[in-house]
Amino acid sequence: MKPARVHKSQTPDALEAELAKSLEHRYVPPKFLYASSRQSELWLELHQQCAPNAALGAPYLEAVAYLPKESRSLVSLGCGGGEKEISILQALNRDIEFIPTDVSLPLAQTAAQAASCKGIHTGTPLVFDLASADDAPEFLSTHAQQPCLFTFFGIIPNFPPPLILPRVRSLMNNSDHLLASANLAPRGMEHILPQYDNRPTRRWLEQFLAEHKITGGKLDINIRRQNSLEWFQADYVFEAACTTSIGNRNIEFKSGEALELFVSHRYTPESAGAVFAEYGLNIEHTFLSDNCEEGVFLCRPQ
Repeated sequence: MKPARVHKSQTPDALEAELAKSLEHRYVPPKFLYASSRQSELWLELHQQCAPNAALGAPYLEAVAYLPKESRSLVSLGCGGGEKEISILQALNRDIEFIPTDVSLPLAQTAAQAASCKGIHTGTPLVFDLASADDAPEFLSTHAQQPCLFTFFGIIPNFPPPLILPRVRSLMNNSDHLLASANLAPRGMEHILPQYDNRPTRRWLEQFLAEHKITGGKLDINIRRQNSLEWFQADYVFEAACTTSIGNRNIEFKSGEALELFVSHRYTPESAGAVFAEYGLNIEHTFLSDNCEEGVFLCRPQ
C-alpha cells in the first residue's frame, strides 16, 4: 500500500488552530469527529450497525450499469471505510485506479488497505478537507488519471450546499462524472430519528468530548426545521461551566450554552435535483434504496 499524502491544511498546528477557532464559535467541523483512530473505529461500528450495506448497497450497485466506461480513476471524496467504492469497483471488473481521500488519515488508510486486499489497483491515499482546501484541484490532479469518476457518499447531508457543492464541481472536468448520495425522508423525520438518537451514535459523538475533556453537559439529538429545510442536529448542552484547552488557547463554556456537534440534512429526489443544478451539476440518473431513505445520483457537469 502506498503511503498517504497529507495536505498542508491538515498538519497538527493547522488543525489545532482551526479547532480552537471553531469551538470559540460553538461549532465542531465534521472532520474532527473522525480525527483519531478511536473515533474512526466508533464511526465504522456505527455505520455497520445503523447503515449496513445490505440496506443501502442496492442503489450503488444499480448505478454500475450506467457508469461511464472511459473512467480511469475512481476518486472517493470522503471514503470512510471504502466499502461502497470497493463493491462498485468489483462489479465494474475493469482496471480503474482507486484513489481514497478523506479528512481522516486512519479512514483513508483503512479504505486503501481494504481495497488492496481485494486486489483492486489502489493509488495514493489523500488526506485533505474539501470544505477548506482552496487548492484541492491542484492537490488531487497529480494523483488521479483522467477522466475521473468521483464518488461522494454520505457527505452532502453534513454541509450547507453553498459550501460544499461548488467545491465538488471545482474538481471536475467536463469529461468527469459524479456519483453522489443524499439522505431522504420519505415518511417524515420522526420515523428516521431513531437512526440518529441511539447508543452507537452517542458513543461516537461523545468520543470527541472525552478526547477534549469537555464535560458538564448532556447530548441532545433533535429534529430542526427552517423554511423548507429539515435536518437532525446533535448539540452538547452545558449544565455547568467548563473550560477546555486546545494548544495554548483556553475555551470557556458557560452553563446553558450549546456546542453544535453534528447535523444531517434530509432531501427529496426533486429538491436534490434542484440543489445540484444550482451548483452546476446535472443529474442524469437517480437510484433509490429499497426503503427510499437514500438517493444516489449520477451527475455530469453542466
